[in-house]
Amino acid sequence: MADIDVPSFIKQLRQHLPHVPPIPARKLQSFHNAQDYEGMVRFIRSAMNLDVRLNVGWVNSGGPTEAPAWVEIPANVPYYGTPEFKKLLITVCIRKEFIRRTGYEQLAIAIAHELSHVVLDSIHHPLRKEEKAVDLTAMLLGFSHLYLTAAHTSNSQIGYLTATELKIATRMLVPTRLRIARKASLLIQQFALQIILIGVVASIWISAKVNSKTALHQSLQSEADNLVIPRVLNPYMTLVDARVGPFSLTKTYLVAQPARLDLVSREQRVRDSICSKKRANIDAGAVYAFEYREQSGSIIGSFEISSCP
Repeated sequence: MADIDVPSFIKQLRQHLPHVPPIPARKLQSFHNAQDYEGMVRFIRSAMNLDVRLNVGWVNSGGPTEAPAWVEIPANVPYYGTPEFKKLLITVCIRKEFIRRTGYEQLAIAIAHELSHVVLDSIHHPLRKEEKAVDLTAMLLGFSHLYLTAAHTSNSQIGYLTATELKIATRMLVPTRLRIARKASLLIQQFALQIILIGVVASIWISAKVNSKTALHQSLQSEADNLVIPRVLNPYMTLVDARVGPFSLTKTYLVAQPARLDLVSREQRVRDSICSKKRANIDAGAVYAFEYREQSGSIIGSFEISSCP
């Protein structure tokens, strides 16, 4: 399978799909530990906001040769969100042998990949027949960190992206702090003893960094304190909350008319503004997160900015 232009594929997918922050893996792991594999499938379906009827089959044979999982979809999938789409019945088949030999991360990746076929088919996306685009869709819809940690290991590979393609995709889609944590984890595994020795020396350097991180937190806290809350941005959107973490600022907006929220365009405008005004904080490690909720409190979209071009 030929290499693809990953940035171009992601750009085409982003024209129709949101960029969802990585979903919490703890819930998936708990399903897997309890051997509730159907629960994993249904959790991933909900995380991807796929309002369709679902059958899950555990099989010993059938399907594409050597495929760990596959999805059975009607030839003409109704358009996403329509009443006909909600009546759609899909079947996800997973090989029992694959479940026995794999961990929760790779099982979740396989499920997310198959359900991403449904997503792309339901919006009639031009890339829906491209398996690598299906992997990128799963990454966009909240599974980027799982792809980073488990799609390519020393013993196995799942998905269609090459190592180079996966590296490019994770650099674009996985938050910086998670990529850094992943690199640190790999280093610890590879150089455990050396890391301990380096850590003794690094502790001196780290202590010198404490003041700068404290200043970053104070800057974010000051920024939050100076916000007027609630603040009406336009007739359908109001800033209702601002939360400060150690090195993050999360703003929550109440959206009165969800249909008017163009999350892709808004993310680009906000990114341009943040990178123009707060680049120093971003470069120092700050994360700016944005949540958009309906009147009921249900989240309808989110994104975060942790790096600038």
